[in-house]
Amino acid sequence: MRGVPQHYFFGPRVFFGGISFLLLLFILGLLVYLVVLVRSDRDRARPAARQADPPPAPSPALLTATEVLKMRYARGEIGREEYETIRRDLG
Repeated sequence: MRGVPQHYFFGPRVFFGGISFLLLLFILGLLVYLVVLVRSDRDRARPAARQADPPPAPSPALLTATEVLKMRYARGEIGREEYETIRRDLG
């Protein structure tokens, strides 16, 4: 038979036949594993970006009267006229 032999790529000329194919699979698997490992470490290094919890509200005991008034107005508990009246009373 002329041309390329049937088992040319897995013959004794190419690193012991089928062992070279297994070695190639092992190297590819190792590369995939390393890429996944590096990506998971990078994601673990910045958990704040993934878990963006809002900051805790300050304790009401630490807020001034004006800050409480602004928060009540922002939540819609009081109207503009009532806000202006209380703000003038507070100084």
